[in-house]
Amino acid sequence: LMLERPGIKTERLFQLLEDAGRSLRNLPVRELAHVAIELPITAHFPDEYIPPGRLKIEMYRRLSRVDALEVLDEFRDELRDRFGPIPDVVSNLFKLKQLQILARNWQIDDIHLEEDFAVLRYRSAPRIRELVKRSNNRLRVVDGRSAYLVLQKPLPSTESILRTLEALLRS
Repeated sequence: LMLERPGIKTERLFQLLEDAGRSLRNLPVRELAHVAIELPITAHFPDEYIPPGRLKIEMYRRLSRVDALEVLDEFRDELRDRFGPIPDVVSNLFKLKQLQILARNWQIDDIHLEEDFAVLRYRSAPRIRELVKRSNNRLRVVDGRSAYLVLQKPLPSTESILRTLEALLRS
């Protein structure tokens, strides 16, 4: 049932399953921290693009293992070569994965919306202070775990929010 739910949470499921399998085989568990992203966006591999079954599961598994932007670009190119033009919902999946990779570099564990803000939950105060400087103070630290990025009013489109977050995390 979890596999049929659209969105980036599927990646977390595959990471947990892989970690459990590695633990059973006495192999070290991957050390990549998961970045939870909760945004109002539809992102998944539709059945019309990749048919249900083993192949689709493998594509989700491979996406969950991507840990660098260059590898993400290669995977996107491979999908385009194998399955044809990338639908919007798949493109959204790649945008979310890109945000995860960028956020991980800043030691951010969670990105979600609250009212007129994008909230970033972080682990490293020095890293978030550096990001605040680079944001021209658009990002505001509110406590030892959260920073708020002021969004335009009225709340911009999800696509605009994604672009804003990407620009911030690439700075």
